[in-house]
Amino acid sequence: MTGTKWCTLAVLAAAFELCPSLAADQGKKWRLIQLDPRHSHATAIQAESSERLSDEVYVYSPGCPELDQHLARIQSYNSRKERPTGWKEVVYTGSDYLRKMREERKGDLVVLSGNNRIKIDYIEECVRAGLHVFADKPVVIDPQGFQRLLRIEAEARRRKVLLWDMMSERYSYYNILQAELMRDRRLFGELQRGTAESPAVEETNVHVYGNGRPVWFYDVEQQGEAVPDVGTHLVDLTFWKCFPETALDYRKDLQVDSARHWPLTIELPAFLEAVSIRELPDYLRRCLTGSALQITTNGSVGYRIRGIHARVTSLWFFRAADNRSGEERSSAYHGTKSTLSYEHRKLWARKESGTDEKEFRAALQAAVERLQAICPGVSLSAEDASGRVEIRIPPGRRHPMNETGKFLEFLDQGKMPAWESPNLLAKYYVTTRALELARAADR
Repeated sequence: MTGTKWCTLAVLAAAFELCPSLAADQGKKWRLIQLDPRHSHATAIQAESSERLSDEVYVYSPGCPELDQHLARIQSYNSRKERPTGWKEVVYTGSDYLRKMREERKGDLVVLSGNNRIKIDYIEECVRAGLHVFADKPVVIDPQGFQRLLRIEAEARRRKVLLWDMMSERYSYYNILQAELMRDRRLFGELQRGTAESPAVEETNVHVYGNGRPVWFYDVEQQGEAVPDVGTHLVDLTFWKCFPETALDYRKDLQVDSARHWPLTIELPAFLEAVSIRELPDYLRRCLTGSALQITTNGSVGYRIRGIHARVTSLWFFRAADNRSGEERSSAYHGTKSTLSYEHRKLWARKESGTDEKEFRAALQAAVERLQAICPGVSLSAEDASGRVEIRIPPGRRHPMNETGKFLEFLDQGKMPAWESPNLLAKYYVTTRALELARAADR
């Protein structure tokens, strides 16, 4: 690539790992603590065995149906025919579970995945106890939580405790390849600045509740509204793709310009059936209008990252509809030479007006050939009616690294990349400021 060094994200991410010696804990088996696990993300960390983790896992919980579900899933991993795990769950239940965890200090790192309203309380207790924290997103769901996070993150740095949230979207080939192509100046050019009405950066996700969610999950005061909750992934991706390995200062580099939220309507009988209860809990009665719940769980936020206009939108459906099932994502990053987009589980490139067609095709072909080093088998498909060219990823191709493996590397080294903690604060500033602006607009 003329005038530019092609460099994969894997190399970028490894830069700090190849420097100086690893910490003294290299080769140690880290001991997990699962604190009040109430979400499947906690279980997913144990979906496969790891040479870096002790088989003994210490679980502390007040005792609840979600704990039973968590343990049942772990047992299913242990008893499956292919790649069975060998976890030994050491479980403590009781009203003093938090005190017991602090006093016993049986593990090295605490996994947090559950009720988001109390997650920041758990994080503070763990940091004060000198325990590393590996938390499901979101860490906080409102401006008050963000102010606490500022203090707790500073204390974690003082105590040399690692605090990291699970950013699984960074390990999707679609996101990795899209980010790689954005680095190719011959193909992508420079990232446009965009406007508030037509942002240069757009990320959207759609989730479906379906059956099986706990009833408290529908309470935005406990789970969080869409942007502060699942929108966290999207805001993180806008930083990660546009400004890789760059520490962003939320006070100087970010401006949150606008935000809105709107309700999802769920008929009460259908809701009661989905969550298997007979009566609505008191904390959801405020959402009841006539015979339907109005849950403010959809939202959008417009913001600028060092002057680049971005927009994140998060939506929820109660049932799979319009051919949606489970989760869908879409994104668009507009460069001066081409736009790179993702939708319907496909990655696309389309030249911008003013870009020479032959130069675009040559640059795209050369870029995809280089991508073979990251994702073997990636190829180009035919152009669609709108002029987009699909960059095809082989079916079933999964990136070998995940967020758990990356955090264990951080622990081995005793540190994270210098940009991780500032960007943790930056993304939660955006998500919680969005909530503040959306609620202010309601008044």
